[in-house]
Amino acid sequence: MAAIAQAQATVTEYQYSITAQYPHDKTLFTQGLLLHEGVLYESAGLYGQSKLISRELASSLPTQALSIPPDLFAEGISVFKNKLYQLTWKAKTGYIYDLTTLQAEKTFHYQGEGWGLTANHRHLIMSNGSGTLTFRDPDSFEIIKTLKVTHNNQPITHLNELEWVNGLIAANVWRKSVIIFIHPEQGKVIGTLDLKALQPWPQRKNVLNGIAYNPKSHRIYVTGKNWKTLYELELTPEPRVAPNNHPTASPSVNNKATMPN
Repeated sequence: MAAIAQAQATVTEYQYSITAQYPHDKTLFTQGLLLHEGVLYESAGLYGQSKLISRELASSLPTQALSIPPDLFAEGISVFKNKLYQLTWKAKTGYIYDLTTLQAEKTFHYQGEGWGLTANHRHLIMSNGSGTLTFRDPDSFEIIKTLKVTHNNQPITHLNELEWVNGLIAANVWRKSVIIFIHPEQGKVIGTLDLKALQPWPQRKNVLNGIAYNPKSHRIYVTGKNWKTLYELELTPEPRVAPNNHPTASPSVNNKATMPN
């Protein structure tokens, strides 16, 4: 019992303050979000409605917009070495775009579903709706390693949109109003951010999804599917991996959802 209590005590419940609010196109079924050098990129899903856009924070109108073929359901996005990577849900195919023009340059392939995507300085990190994250080579998209995620020694499933935040992996959990922060080596959830107060109604449809991070200001940006607002948040304390944080991961259950994420 003492060991369990100690494990639970290591999970930080982050507090937040809203430092800015920006408009968000409520027609977008948000699947991926990122901020790169002051430009916001967003991937919106649904068959026949999927698109990839770039925009300034102050305006919900895109500076560039690319419609995705109607037989594809767009998913998570990430930037690696000035290339934009985008997943699709069930097509087992992803796309690499020129970051400036949003012109497609290459495709890549993977097994299973594509949900969320982010990157550290070496790898792309992908979710597929289960409790396991996959680290992939950006050039070949081959699997480098997998990481099973646990919270208080219990498996987590339905990991969705991802963002690399100050050395941690931030993740939306499908149909949950909480963002979790994951240790990238051990897979343990070391922090949570409850955003229930930002959730519009009805919750089941307009779920929280979309995390972007500004490493210069250390602010995060969050929105959701068909939300009209993009929130800029300052977190207390600032998320980071503590020097003495060496958690041990437990086995996770690979439990994919079958509904649009």
